Amino acid sequence: MEMVNCDLHFHAGRHGRGNFDDIVRIGCERLGRGGILGLVNCDDYRYENIVDGKGRSIESYEIGDLLNGVWVPEHDFYVVRGQEVFSESGHFLVFGFPKRTNIESKQLYFALEVCRDSSHFKGLDHKDYKSGMRRVLGKALDRNLGYFDFDETFNASAELSIGYANATAQAHYDSVIKDREFENPLTGESHKIGEVAFTDAHSLGVIGRSYTRVEALPETCRDDSLLLISELKDRLRVATRKDQVRRPNRLDAAVHAFHLVVTNKILG
Repeated sequence: MEMVNCDLHFHAGRHGRGNFDDIVRIGCERLGRGGILGLVNCDDYRYENIVDGKGRSIESYEIGDLLNGVWVPEHDFYVVRGQEVFSESGHFLVFGFPKRTNIESKQLYFALEVCRDSSHFKGLDHKDYKSGMRRVLGKALDRNLGYFDFDETFNASAELSIGYANATAQAHYDSVIKDREFENPLTGESHKIGEVAFTDAHSLGVIGRSYTRVEALPETCRDDSLLLISELKDRLRVATRKDQVRRPNRLDAAVHAFHLVVTNKILG
């Protein structure tokens, strides 16, 4: 079974800026052939701005009717559209929405409700770090785990934390989630929740610093947007700690935090 490297938590540069060709070049260098990179919107459309920007000259093809990813044939490399949803109950990652479609609601129930069908998958990101869902909800999260398909127990940028956010996230996974099945309240489907490591990068230089090894995607994903999401979801649900490559991303995280403080002071 061929394995490839997957980092689904990349926000591009400051303010979501980035050149598509540069992102692909660095992504291929770091993640290798067959690699999978998640280019994640916030309350914006940075994925669309980058994919549709002037910096896209490398041979590449948007995937399927939903246009929710790009395939680069030279390296069999995938850039997958995602969103980090900033709900009032904590952040989570979602993949599968069509191009130029974001979740707008900040209320967790309504944000999850629009992911009712099977054409999406969702993950907990930095759950014990700032704005993480377990940090906000506490034990109430345990009653809602079935909504999610993976748990980002190692967030490279959360290594900046002095509260050992990754260590506590991993301990929670071991005691509450590992080897158990959970029912999705929206679909009634029972499934396992995989354990992943991603970077949460905010600059091109740290793309793929942390990643998770998954089974290579089939060729049919290159032009089928629904299959792309389904195959990725299946792989992430069975990911384990032994599949992770973990490297801290403290400097990029510190620069991003400083940038947010300065920006908020200026805008505030």
